[in-house]
Amino acid sequence: MAIITNKFLLSRKLYIKTSVNSTLKRMKKSFIALVVIYIAILSFSYWGFEKYGNWKILEAWIPFMIILPLLYIWMIYFSPIYIAKSKLNKNDFDNGYYEITDEDFTYYRDDGSITKRPFRSITRIMTGEDYFIFWENLISIYILPHSAFKSDEDIKKMHSILSKYNGST
Repeated sequence: MAIITNKFLLSRKLYIKTSVNSTLKRMKKSFIALVVIYIAILSFSYWGFEKYGNWKILEAWIPFMIILPLLYIWMIYFSPIYIAKSKLNKNDFDNGYYEITDEDFTYYRDDGSITKRPFRSITRIMTGEDYFIFWENLISIYILPHSAFKSDEDIKKMHSILSKYNGST
């Protein structure tokens, strides 16, 4: 039995919020690794200062220690804004609805275009507090907010369908 969602508008604001939340979720481990690397660099530099009496080792790492956090900030906060405002993605922010079966999902847009994808082509599935995200590849993602579903029962069915493919729901 298919799940048919209500018609909804994927707004740029919702896209940015969802992208930031999902990126923060995915990058927790790498952020912890970054902190560990910083502690190691500072400890190694302190050892170098104690042994040789200068901070040259730390000076070599300063550009890395400045650029890497800026890269993280770009990936988490500014990249979704850039993608949402890109003219290439303007069709992603149209009214539409999903039809979801056990094996695939179809996105019907108001402009008449249809996107049908089998769940087996999805490389990653993430569920948030109020959304589902499907990654087909690095640049092709589908965001389905819980508010688009007609009932909580449909959301539970969706979790059941996704658990067959990803196990992450």
